[in-house]
Amino acid sequence: MKHEPSQRSNVLNPIRNILEREMKPPTDHRLPIINLGLGEPAKANGYELAPEINEAIIEVVKAETFNGYTQASGA
Repeated sequence: MKHEPSQRSNVLNPIRNILEREMKPPTDHRLPIINLGLGEPAKANGYELAPEINEAIIEVVKAETFNGYTQASGA
């Protein structure tokens, strides 16, 4: 099964464009190619959170207690 990178029309990544254009594996390569690129964690890419994690995120958002910046490093 071949996976294609997700498409996002509002993002321009010139490095990715160069790599996708210039660094294609040979078509007669016998072994499967392992994609080591960073994937976007989205359902479209097969990434799903456990229901417990989704519920915890919703609880934190609804509680409105964590609504500012985190501390700067070294604080």
